[in-house]
Amino acid sequence: MKTQICLNKKMIFAVIAVFALILGGCVSGKQKLVDQGNKPLTNMELKEIFTQKQVADGTNSEGHSFVVTWLPDGSQSALSSSGKTYTGTYYFDGDKYCSKLDHRDFVRCTTWFKVGENKYKLFREGEPGGSTLVLRE
Repeated sequence: MKTQICLNKKMIFAVIAVFALILGGCVSGKQKLVDQGNKPLTNMELKEIFTQKQVADGTNSEGHSFVVTWLPDGSQSALSSSGKTYTGTYYFDGDKYCSKLDHRDFVRCTTWFKVGENKYKLFREGEPGGSTLVLRE
């Protein structure tokens, strides 16, 4: 009986350890950046980026690449790796960058983190991986 109790405790511990590893892997990229002391860009910092035309090379969380161009008037266009061009608009909602592309009937808002020289990591709510953008100079 004592051996069975020890085995059950060991099995319970093993199950808990497996769940801890699984849940630890679920920490979002956004949370990892915050845990490392990174802060999301503020409304003012975001607006500073878009005071002039910007072009960026990007990769989304699925690994697809794209090039996006923003103009100071709030218009944007994106060229996908498949060669499709998407146009739309962007604006700021507090400390979030929001975009509405003409081919979809919803707005996507992201939180931006600066992670290097001209390099940014963007996260939508509920999206663990995020996208990466590198502004061209």
